[in-house]
Amino acid sequence: MSKKKFASKTFLDPGRFRYNISFYEHATTINNYGDQTITDTPVMITRASKQSIQNRPGSIYSQLEEEAGATLMNGDIYFTIRFRQDWQPKKDMRVVVDGIDYVLRALIPLDYPQNYWRILCTTTQIGE
Repeated sequence: MSKKKFASKTFLDPGRFRYNISFYEHATTINNYGDQTITDTPVMITRASKQSIQNRPGSIYSQLEEEAGATLMNGDIYFTIRFRQDWQPKKDMRVVVDGIDYVLRALIPLDYPQNYWRILCTTTQIGE
């Protein structure tokens, strides 16, 4: 039996997926009075790793950050989730991590064949 300690060397190591992340979609329901109400329904709960945006020139994601209007002041952050064959996140979904609401602004596949998604999220709770 090896006594070698596990070293977490990259952000894709399984031990880095520490956060529960919930994805919500808007759904229209009709109540008992016949009125339509829009509710957020959970569609997926999974584990994610968290990484701050860099906003430095030459970064491979700087173009994506600029197009999405991401800044550190907006509370923007990257989450990495595992790829699933039966489900894919969509832009403008509501995302909840540790009780903080985010809006999914952009998503990119990290590798080929695809095993991970990196999603750029903006918090909706600035100044609260």
